[in-house]
Amino acid sequence: MASIIKRGKFFRALVARRGYKRQSATFDTKAEAESWSKEIESQMVLRIYRDKRAAYKITLADALDRYERDVSSRKKGARQEKSRIGLWRQNPLAELTLGELRAMHFGDYRDAQRKAGRAENTIRLDLALISHLFTKARKEWGCEGLANPLDEVTKPEGSQKRNRRMSDAELRAIIAADDSKNKVLSAVLQLALETAMRRSELVNQ
Repeated sequence: MASIIKRGKFFRALVARRGYKRQSATFDTKAEAESWSKEIESQMVLRIYRDKRAAYKITLADALDRYERDVSSRKKGARQEKSRIGLWRQNPLAELTLGELRAMHFGDYRDAQRKAGRAENTIRLDLALISHLFTKARKEWGCEGLANPLDEVTKPEGSQKRNRRMSDAELRAIIAADDSKNKVLSAVLQLALETAMRRSELVNQ
């Protein structure tokens, strides 16, 4: 059952239903309080309600600290991830709570990093770390009602594609500098350029 209580200039909505903890929130208008109450009650009736309050009590910075301690420290690439986490801590988004963060925040982050000239794969790894953090928070840190905003963000595909062929001048310089027996390196290089074989394919020849 929901009730609306006026306190000064604000309206406090209270929702109590068997099987759930009592939920409350404060709004500027009575209409907002009533709308919120109806939505929460409806979700409880349908058994789809998830308490999101925990997600509004932990900032991204705090979550990064826990992620580094509980998750990154167990990975082989812990050192590299620690550096990535350090950069995230310096980002203004770290001051927001997990519940406040939206897909647009990370879409803007992606675009800003691209504009700054960072590699596509680096940006992809940055976003992947935060996505996994949100998954951990939802499954293991008490934030059951937390949605993962990264699910709605278009991720970079990976490393920037390169389409560059060695110039004749560069090839001549490498051949001139080749001091291997019988000029083996030069021969392999020319074969690779002519056939476009991968390294593994060349080794098997």
